[in-house]
Amino acid sequence: MRAIDNQRTHQLTANSRCYTKIAMSQKIWLRVKLPENELASLQQEFSDCDLRTGDDSALDPQWLARVDGVFTEETVPDEIVRRMTRLRWLHVTRGGVNAYLTPAVRARPIQVTGSKGIHGTVFSEFALACIFIMFGVVTSWITSVVGALLFVVSLVGWIGDLRHDQP
Repeated sequence: MRAIDNQRTHQLTANSRCYTKIAMSQKIWLRVKLPENELASLQQEFSDCDLRTGDDSALDPQWLARVDGVFTEETVPDEIVRRMTRLRWLHVTRGGVNAYLTPAVRARPIQVTGSKGIHGTVFSEFALACIFIMFGVVTSWITSVVGALLFVVSLVGWIGDLRHDQP
């Protein structure tokens, strides 16, 4: 039984939906602006995790010292990184994580992850759909123009034949 309990501490469990111990942080600072309903939904979904939002000066300094992970859109100032003595994970929502590798982040074993490219497949599929739609519109437009020109040429020819056939 103890081996199973130990194994569960390092993986996602169905009940808690939150990694524990080494695998994932439990005190997460969501350094982004979230609507209240989205924050409440995250807190309900990950009830074993202590999720908080707020700007740099709004958080309790004691809680900040125990933060394990930060989810951010902007670079975290070095002074704040130094105050987060347990920080082990920094997730950024933008591409180019190099801007987030400040001296305080580089000086510690902080894992930095990013969201860049997560929508690549969806955008590729959308672009391909747009190309096919435009191809269909253009080809149907060209076909319509050619059809209209042939109609006009045929009509002119028919009218010409009618005029020459009259006595």
